[in-house]
This record gives sequence, structure tokens and C-alpha cells, in this order.
Amino acid sequence: MLQAHAELQRQTVVSRCKEGVGSVWRRIVRQVLGPPIRIPIVYYHEIGPEVSKHVVHPDVFADQVRWLVDTGFNVLSMDDLVRVYTGKRSAPPRPGPC
Repeated sequence: MLQAHAELQRQTVVSRCKEGVGSVWRRIVRQVLGPPIRIPIVYYHEIGPEVSKHVVHPDVFADQVRWLVDTGFNVLSMDDLVRVYTGKRSAPPRPGPC
């Protein structure tokens, strides 16, 4: 019983140390890199004429992209997304890669 209690205390201390180190690390990363960049990503399994659970009709896809643009989202290519995350490009005001 005493050994079980000692093990529980040890696990609690280890857990708190890990949390402490993690929070310190996150704070350092935020100070160096700034606030996290949040970019919504829209992806499709497939676009084609035969609609199914994983296939979107081209007309529906076009309507959805048009809606994103009309509501102010900026479309980014995957190359631009990588540039944003590596600091080689700034993120547009309302980014939304496609």
C-alpha cells in the first residue's frame, strides 16, 4: 500500500514536471515566433461527375469556392501556405488555402 502511494506521488510529480516544461516551451515558442497562425483548410477527396460520399460534383465545388471568395476568404496555394508557415510570406487577412 505504501509503495502504491509513493508511486502515485512520483507519477504526479513527473506529470507536473512535464506540464511545466511544456508550458515553458510553448511560452518560449510564442515569444520567438509570435502568436500561432490559424488558417482554415478546405480539402476534397475527389471532384467529379459521379457524386458519392467522397466525390463532389464540379458545379458544387465551383459554387463553394465562389462562396469563399465572395465572403472575403483569400485562396492560398499549398506553396503559399508553406511560405506563410516558414515566415517567407505574411498571411492574408482571411486566408483559406484551397
